[in-house]
Amino acid sequence: MVLAVSETAPQRQIVQIECGWNPVRVLSERGAVDMAARNARSPAVLVIGGHSRRSEFGEAANHRKRLVVPSSRWNSVLALAAELRRLRPGSVVAVGGGSVLDAAKVACGLAGLPDEPALGDLVNGTIPLRRTIELWQIPTTAGTGSEVTKWSSIWTEDGRKVSVEADALYADVAVLDPALTASMDARLTAATGLDALGHAVESIWSRNHRPETDRLACHALGLIARHLPDAVSGPTARHRTGMSSAALHAGLALSWCRSTAPHALSYPFTGVLGIEHGLAVGLMLLAVLEPTERIAPQRVELAANALRISGSSGSRGIAAFVKDIFSRAGLTARLGGFGVTPEFVDQTVAAAAAQPRFANHPDGLDMDEVRGALLRLV
Repeated sequence: MVLAVSETAPQRQIVQIECGWNPVRVLSERGAVDMAARNARSPAVLVIGGHSRRSEFGEAANHRKRLVVPSSRWNSVLALAAELRRLRPGSVVAVGGGSVLDAAKVACGLAGLPDEPALGDLVNGTIPLRRTIELWQIPTTAGTGSEVTKWSSIWTEDGRKVSVEADALYADVAVLDPALTASMDARLTAATGLDALGHAVESIWSRNHRPETDRLACHALGLIARHLPDAVSGPTARHRTGMSSAALHAGLALSWCRSTAPHALSYPFTGVLGIEHGLAVGLMLLAVLEPTERIAPQRVELAANALRISGSSGSRGIAAFVKDIFSRAGLTARLGGFGVTPEFVDQTVAAAAAQPRFANHPDGLDMDEVRGALLRLV
């Protein structure tokens, strides 16, 4: 089922979600932060990132209590949860990029627990999250899809990424306002757009794919083909709206399919080296595309067709699209340009197979081939 989020950004549009697996109510609305502040359960608390600008908030939002979460590192999430326990809000309106949305989701779930659990217990599901706070999510980037998924990426203090999964992490309401993404520069637009691209492509070849998720992912890739290149090099309101819709569709597909090898490989490049998540995912796609095409050619072909690739093999066409996005943002599509060494590649590939998300990839991926492809990118 393809969701009808208009690229012309109407004043208000309720998006009817008919994905049986996803309970989030999605709205598309200009002035999303003010609308949420007026309609969320009282008392409402705004959770924002450290780089949020005052211009992103309207009159109603400015009268709400604000909590700043600097990152989705575990200590920041615990501090936010402690404040929510103290304030006992009726709702949280989280406004920001993926880190802010992820942190708010977990903090709202922690606030409903009597004691502070260990992170490992949350990851393993030993202690289930309990959310009694109404949760609104408003993305200010176009890529993560966190507003419609039931997991959050949390970073340990030593730079390891872990994924927390729980039904309590589904938001009650997600609100898309593409105008909030207008402040993204070319690099951030490229990074978040490549994250959305990764979500869509990986959903298509995930072991968990189904016809409904294929339609969502293919629709996302069509929007990405039409809007991401210009959103990076010469954005208009139409391109911002198209990418917000693409991120939503890719996130909904991912919320059933889960990510695969490119995401599993990417985490150390972000957690240890600080490469933006979406850029790391894009670089990992470059290494994984051809090996995946050999074991799942029809899946890669479906993704390439949706991305409007013609005249070359599916994997090469998708790779060329990824490289073009890096180029438009003034970035190199080589790991060496981000300070990656061959030794780091060896460590990453050795650890990747243990990542839970790696198990969602089609069977038969040749890790020696992936390692060689990564080393050629250094």
